[in-house]
Amino acid sequence: ALMLVTGYMQLRSKESGERGRDDLSVLDGVVAGIGQGLAVLPGLSRSGTTVALMLARRIDRREALALSFLMSVPASLGASLWAGLSDGFALSGEAIVSAAIAFVVGLVAIRAFMVVADKVNLGGFIIFFGLVVFVGGMWQAI
Repeated sequence: ALMLVTGYMQLRSKESGERGRDDLSVLDGVVAGIGQGLAVLPGLSRSGTTVALMLARRIDRREALALSFLMSVPASLGASLWAGLSDGFALSGEAIVSAAIAFVVGLVAIRAFMVVADKVNLGGFIIFFGLVVFVGGMWQAI
């Protein structure tokens, strides 16, 4: 159900604002942070929520996407450190190579997503797959 909410937010946030990074306020950061926090709910996309909220604050679409990806860095690092420390963190050559490859692949994926997001509103796509998941869950319950 929350995946459908994410798709709805994306469909509603078609318009791009005119504000850029230099025009951001503390309130913009608080609103985006609250959106990021709400994304702990299963099915609610972190990036979709933060982008939709930034667009509602009239921030330029491309800037909102870039800022949303930047916001994921501390969350991802924190989650990785937490997982690593709870599993007995050990720094090894394999771990460093894995982190470097994940970093490069992540950058390439973000770049590709930015190109696609400029051309397509992902709201319909998200709603379609949300409905597929919902129907699949209902089918499984029967």
